Amino acid sequence: MKWMVLAGVPLAVMGCSSTDETGVSVGASPASAQETAQASGGADAAGEGRSIEIKTDAITFNYSWPAIAQGIDGLNAELEKRAEAAKTQSVGYAESAKADADKGDYTFRSHSYDGGWEVAADLPGFLSLGGGRWTYTGGAHGNSDYESLLWDKTAAQVIEPLDLFTSPTAFREAVREFYCSRLMDARGERIGKEMVRGTDIYESCPELSELAVVMVSENGATFDRIDMIAAPYVAGSYAEGSYTVEMAVDSAVRDAVKPEYKDAFRTP
Repeated sequence: MKWMVLAGVPLAVMGCSSTDETGVSVGASPASAQETAQASGGADAAGEGRSIEIKTDAITFNYSWPAIAQGIDGLNAELEKRAEAAKTQSVGYAESAKADADKGDYTFRSHSYDGGWEVAADLPGFLSLGGGRWTYTGGAHGNSDYESLLWDKTAAQVIEPLDLFTSPTAFREAVREFYCSRLMDARGERIGKEMVRGTDIYESCPELSELAVVMVSENGATFDRIDMIAAPYVAGSYAEGSYTVEMAVDSAVRDAVKPEYKDAFRTP
């Protein structure tokens, strides 16, 4: 299974990305991010879902999530809250910037915000969503960022993906060797030189706290893959775009899961 999110650099695939044999998804360049975000629409097979669209002289704002999430009252309320916060901040900043430009008699470049969520896994106990956003605020270029969340169907509440594990440290120890190795290989291939880990951000492996961690199900019954997404600037230069490392759930990952959640993960 491949799934899609907003913002032009993949959480898994957006029709403009590919996955190499190392498990690393390579997405579109940042220059094409806005176009991809606007094309995705935030709908799923069950319906159109929720879409918020605002267009003024100051900003074009879009925020969406799929029908399956809209149909869960508690989750829909959480996404409405996040959308409202993004709208208030983005529209307010754009209008203020336009007012300053009008007052100072200099050119104003209209702002953009394209954000939303897509389903990564729909399991008996959990709905996993991956989120992306692309923003432009008048500078040389826009930028992309990513996030994730889980809806715990039993507890009827939003939790963070790492809440499934005994601790962030346990999760880190289970995935970091794989993650860093695959990331360095992918970066070396993309920029055309062998990567050596070092202290500089462009030479070393980012901390997992800097990544969006998305729980994915390809078999439709359990979490069997974890996508770790580094936005532009996190793992490399802006020109490199984002990097998504896809890791199959193995014994080390499953051992790090809290006992009460182990049934939600595949047995390697």
